[in-house]
Amino acid sequence: MNRQSERVAYAEIWKRGLAFLIDLIVIFAIGAVVVYFTNILLGLPIEYVSIFQNKYPIKMNDFVKTHAVKLMVLYLFIKLTLIFFFFSWFESSAWQATPGKYTCGLVVVDLEGRRISFRRAAIRTVGKFLSSNLLLLGYALAFFNVEKRMLHDFLAKTLVIKKNGETITSVASSEERHRLV
Repeated sequence: MNRQSERVAYAEIWKRGLAFLIDLIVIFAIGAVVVYFTNILLGLPIEYVSIFQNKYPIKMNDFVKTHAVKLMVLYLFIKLTLIFFFFSWFESSAWQATPGKYTCGLVVVDLEGRRISFRRAAIRTVGKFLSSNLLLLGYALAFFNVEKRMLHDFLAKTLVIKKNGETITSVASSEERHRLV
């Protein structure tokens, strides 16, 4: 199938990076609230201290010190679950973007220019975990293709494009998709 690519503006790498930083701030804020309420629900007496004092930033009692590894695993699970659902839900939502991408005027679409499913967004998110754990090499792929696709985009068969208020009518042909910069 031969499609026109004249109306597609692929997201610049710096704009995707800025969007990701905005998302990290949002995730950090949500995560802090979730961890705070988790501590209350579990009855954990953890007291947070200002980092500008000459003390450790967290005071812990003996229970917390004794169960530190279990608590770290719990918090890691909470963090990964939050990140997974944050990216998967937002990118498959009507916004087609996380808050960071939305702020930067970017949307995530499939190779036909359509909104992606939650399943495809979940594959993207797992791909982001892979990219992060492969010395960020999955992100570096964006420098070597016209569409600026990263590992998670290839795995989920998605594109990140500029929204610009125009109707997305098509995406690049498969020949353009495989051409290197």
